[in-house]
Amino acid sequence: MPIQHPELIGLALSALEQSNPCPPLRRDNLPAEVNSFVGREQESDHLLALLTNARLLTLTGPGGIGKTRLGLHLASRARGEYADGVWLAEFGPLNNGTLVVHAVASVLGVKTGAAGATRERLRVLIRDRHLLLLFDNCEHLIDACAELAESMLRVSPGLRILATSREPLRVPGEVRWPVPPLSVPESEIGAFERLESAEAVRLFVDRARAIHAGFELSDKAMPVVAQICRRLDGIPLAIELAATHVAVSSLDQIVASLDDRFVVLRGGSRTAPAPGDDPRLRIGVSRGQRHGRASSFAACCLPSRAGRTRRTGRGAGPAASSLAART
Repeated sequence: MPIQHPELIGLALSALEQSNPCPPLRRDNLPAEVNSFVGREQESDHLLALLTNARLLTLTGPGGIGKTRLGLHLASRARGEYADGVWLAEFGPLNNGTLVVHAVASVLGVKTGAAGATRERLRVLIRDRHLLLLFDNCEHLIDACAELAESMLRVSPGLRILATSREPLRVPGEVRWPVPPLSVPESEIGAFERLESAEAVRLFVDRARAIHAGFELSDKAMPVVAQICRRLDGIPLAIELAATHVAVSSLDQIVASLDDRFVVLRGGSRTAPAPGDDPRLRIGVSRGQRHGRASSFAACCLPSRAGRTRRTGRGAGPAASSLAART
């Protein structure tokens, strides 16, 4: 049967499109979270308050302590506070300091070329902008990151920079925040509710249930989980890696495997760097071993300015909607 009055159908479709327009372009390039952010509630609130006044806030600490995850969490929560967006520049894959300015320019949609010209175009773009930049993994290119951060902050009063690094950038106006381990139970013995409230235990349980939906934190299991978290000294990455083994190992077997930290490092995500390739896992001598007990990898991923090796990870690809493209 032929369609009656096709022009009315066209008008109806046009009205529908106007009533349900496409969503606005994103003002950030932050990756979507693939799992829940656990713990650090009070720290997050305090750090967001610091960002309102601090021009440069640097989250410092050893590899695996959770600097990047905390930085991304803060940047995500701050999305609505910056008219010109929140933008992530990942320096982990870079192996040359001259590439730092190009990475930031690429994220913001600035045409790249010679380093000097790129830097100047970047300065012009941000001069009157109100935005937050997340400089992630600065330690192996610390001088280049520090120089760029200082030059950008001097020309743009509305710019805030949140950096993650194993060491501070040491530029004027920097506020440094050493990221602590997650809280762990004081012992493996105590009230269930008190042990369960420790951040490290909460993280282990959350990641274990993501791997094995049937995982239950029973009265019998709680002391063992508390022991695992204590042995791993509240290091988030170590706890997440240990939790990946619940699908194939008992909790007691996981505890036993902590005597050989590389056993715990095996497994997990197929897309994550191999233990030998991931600088977060450059494991040194743990505190427990120095004191004569078999322990985890806790004092493990030691900061090193001299050993600035190439990091692996995602590159600073084009943003969903760059700042320059919206000018």
